[in-house]
Amino acid sequence: MTHIHKDEYTDYINEAISEERRESVESHLLACDMCITIYEKALEDNATRLPELHDSSTFTDDIMAKISTSKVEQNERKIRFYETTFLHYTIALALTVILMSSGVFQTITNYVDDIQNTTFRDEGPSVTEQLVKKIFANEEQ
Repeated sequence: MTHIHKDEYTDYINEAISEERRESVESHLLACDMCITIYEKALEDNATRLPELHDSSTFTDDIMAKISTSKVEQNERKIRFYETTFLHYTIALALTVILMSSGVFQTITNYVDDIQNTTFRDEGPSVTEQLVKKIFANEEQ
C-alpha cells in the first residue's frame, strides 16, 4: 500500500487539491492507520494557520440549535397511512383469514401427508428386521 506524504495532507487540509484527489485521500485515511498518524501531525503543524473561533460559545449554541431544529423537523414529519403499523397488521390478518378460509393450509398438510405415506411405505422388511433375523438365525444353529 502506498502511503500519502505529509505535504499532500497539508494541501488536503488547506483545500489545495482537486475534488477527485480529495476523495482518494479520504478513502485512504479510512483504510490506513499509519496515514492517520501522519495526517494528525500535519494538522498539528498547520494548527497555527487554521482560523480560530472568536466566540466558541456562540458557535456551539448555533450548532446545537441547528441540530435540535433538524430533530424537531424529523419528528414532526407526518406519517403516511401506508407506513402505519396498524395497516400492516390489518393486511397480515386479512391474508391469514383468506388463506385459512380457502383451505390452502389444509391442502398443504394433505400434500405433506401424501408424500410421507409414499416415502415411508415399505414394500418389504426393513434393513433392521433383516439383520435381526440373520443374527437370531445364526444363534439358533
